[in-house]
Amino acid sequence: MNTAAWNFLEKFILLCSLIKCGTVSQTTDILALEYSRKFPSWHNTSLSPGQCVDKLTLLHGTPIYTRCQLPKRGGAVISQTRVVKRTQNVMVEDIGDVFRLVGLCNSAVASSLGLLHNGDCLAVEIAGNLTFSKKTYIRAYVEYHRESVDIKQAGKIHIPAPMWQRHIQELYSRYINYGMLEIIFVEMRFPRKNQVQRLENSNYRPKLISDWMRFSTTEVGPPRRLKVIRLSTSQKEFSIETFKKKKSSDALDTVLRYESVISHTRESIKRGHMKPPLTYGLSPYIDKVSRLKKPVDKSSWFNISKLQVDANQVLRNQRRLRKRCKKLKIPECSVTITKSMSKGLRKTQRTIHSNRIKWAKLTKTEQSKIISDVMRKLKKFRRQQGALGKVLRNQPKKRQ
Repeated sequence: MNTAAWNFLEKFILLCSLIKCGTVSQTTDILALEYSRKFPSWHNTSLSPGQCVDKLTLLHGTPIYTRCQLPKRGGAVISQTRVVKRTQNVMVEDIGDVFRLVGLCNSAVASSLGLLHNGDCLAVEIAGNLTFSKKTYIRAYVEYHRESVDIKQAGKIHIPAPMWQRHIQELYSRYINYGMLEIIFVEMRFPRKNQVQRLENSNYRPKLISDWMRFSTTEVGPPRRLKVIRLSTSQKEFSIETFKKKKSSDALDTVLRYESVISHTRESIKRGHMKPPLTYGLSPYIDKVSRLKKPVDKSSWFNISKLQVDANQVLRNQRRLRKRCKKLKIPECSVTITKSMSKGLRKTQRTIHSNRIKWAKLTKTEQSKIISDVMRKLKKFRRQQGALGKVLRNQPKKRQ
C-alpha cells in the first residue's frame, strides 16, 4: 500500500501552495465532515476562511456546543486551483490501515475542540465497526480528489491585545480544501479460513470494489455475512449496513449505487457545479501565544487510538462469551467471574477514552505509562477470554 507516499505528496503540495502565499505555522488539517458532524444543531453551512471554530465542552458530564463569538481574522482570501487525485482499491489488514486510509484526527485539535466529548474520531469509529479475524476479508475503495483551496492570508487580529490571553485556545480556518474523499469498506465473513487465504493470495486488481465482490463470489463462493461502510465528505454521509448471505445481491446493489454517486460527484466537482469542503486547515486564532505550538507525538496518539479500538472489540467479544455462558452451568461461567471481567473491561475502556480527551496535554512519560498499562491489561483480558473460549468450545453440544 502506497498510502504513506500519498500522504507525503498531499502534504508537500499543500505546503508549497501555502509557502507561495505566506508562511503558516502550526496549521493542522481536519476533515470537514469530522468537524461538521459534531455540531448538527447549527452547522447547516460550512466554515469560511478566517472564521473562528466552534467547540464542544462538558457541563456536569453533558456535552455542550459552544459558539465562537470572535470576529473573522483579517487578511485577504486567495483562491487557487490545486488539483490532487488518487484512487485505491486495497485489502485492509488491520486497524492501522483504517487509520491511514481515513486519516486519524489530530490529538491537539481533538482536545482543543472537544471532539471526543461526543463519540469519537471517524477513523476510530470505522475501525471499531470492522472485525479483523482469519475468517474475515476486508477491502476498501478510496477516492481522494482535491480541486481547489482557499487560503486566508495572515492579517490583523480584530480584538485588543490585552484580551489575547483569554482566547489562546481558539482556532480559526486558515485554509479550506475543496473536493471529496469517498471511501467504501466491504467486510466479508466466510465459513472457512482457506476462503480468505485464497482471496488474499489473488492477483486480481480491479478498479472498482463492486468488481471485486463479483470476483470473490465466483472465486470462493458467497460470504456468510457482509458489512458495507460508506464515508462521503461531499454528501456528508457516514453509514453502516449489514447483509446476511441471502441478501448478498442487495449488498452489491448498495455498493453499485455508491459508486454511481461517486462518479456523478466527481464530474460535478470537475465542472464547478459543486464545491464541497474537503478539509479545514485550522490554526491558532492568537498564534503568538497559542499553546498549540507544543509538538505532538503522532505515534503515541496512533497507538492509544488503536488500543481504544482493541478495547472496544475485546468488550464486544466478552459480551458474546457471557451470552454463551448463560446457557451453561460450569464453574468457568460463574456470574462472579464473567461480571468481574466485563466490569474490568469497561473501566479500561473508559480510562483510555478519558485520557485520549486530554492526550495532547499529557507529557511523553505519562503517555508511555498509560499505553504500557493498557496493553498489559488488554493482554490479561485476552488471555482470560481465550481460556474461557476454549472451555466453551469443548462443551458437548446439546442434542436436538
